[in-house]
Amino acid sequence: MNLDQHPTQEPAQHPAQEPAQEPAQERSRRRRTALLGAAVALLTEGGFNAVTHRAVAHRARLPLAATTYYFASRDQLLAEAFAQLVETELATTRDWITQHGLAALPDQIAAADRTRQLGLWELYVHAGRDPVLQHIARRWTDGCVHLIAETLRLPATDPRVRLLYTTVSTLWLEHIVEQRPPDQARALLSLALTHAISTHDTAISTHDTKDTMTGPIHHLALRTDWDHARTTGEYRISTLGRTLEEEGFIHCSRDLTQLHGVHTAYYSHLTEPLLVLDIDPEGLDVRLENGYPHLYGPLPVTAVTATRPYNPAAPGESTP
Repeated sequence: MNLDQHPTQEPAQHPAQEPAQEPAQERSRRRRTALLGAAVALLTEGGFNAVTHRAVAHRARLPLAATTYYFASRDQLLAEAFAQLVETELATTRDWITQHGLAALPDQIAAADRTRQLGLWELYVHAGRDPVLQHIARRWTDGCVHLIAETLRLPATDPRVRLLYTTVSTLWLEHIVEQRPPDQARALLSLALTHAISTHDTAISTHDTKDTMTGPIHHLALRTDWDHARTTGEYRISTLGRTLEEEGFIHCSRDLTQLHGVHTAYYSHLTEPLLVLDIDPEGLDVRLENGYPHLYGPLPVTAVTATRPYNPAAPGESTP
């Protein structure tokens, strides 16, 4: 009787057979990843037309049949390659803004692999003819908009955020297609940031500046720049990396909100100590533009009535 019962015990051995299936599953995963990586590489090197089943299989060193086994169509392969490019680009952009600030974004664009950028934008334009790619393209756009909104601490629905993204994407395209100098892009983005972080009514005219200036104005400065100004008698920095001569004016703020916006846009990635300069506008060529006071000319050290450390963690303690 015991011998007759042995066959009924065989199913208990089945779980021991399951690990044997894992190598095949792992091999399938590696093959699919290799094919997708090959598609991404071909896309960045040769553009949309370079991605064919044969070319992808050859690059991945896999049989041609593998492409149709793991991907239902070339369109699916392109869509997944585009999605991977978008996620990589968003992560790279986020890291750059965190380390260098939003104003330095043109430098990241200039330093990026141009052929890779061309492939990315080629798919973006092609998405206008493909609903699947269009969904991925929108994810890229929305992701960039949210990055800018987070950096400026504004809602993603704020028109200024969308306007800034449009500026960045246009400058991006101009650089990779026309290979324009990054200096021009930096200047234009700096100007766009100056307007975007304004919290006042842009309808304020510039001719009644003196009537609206009832107290000191403020400027955010690197301590090293201020120390240098004290030795020369004049301060000539507009914002981070931009001099009076390059910008045409020195960017100032009327209140805490504006000052904090300037810090977020230009200085948030720095660890170097910052100072708030309190400035008496009397006798200076100060004009209100888009709600911000701009000083047209060097800032005499004697016009600075007080200085104090700027604390980004608690900016309210840094200004009156």
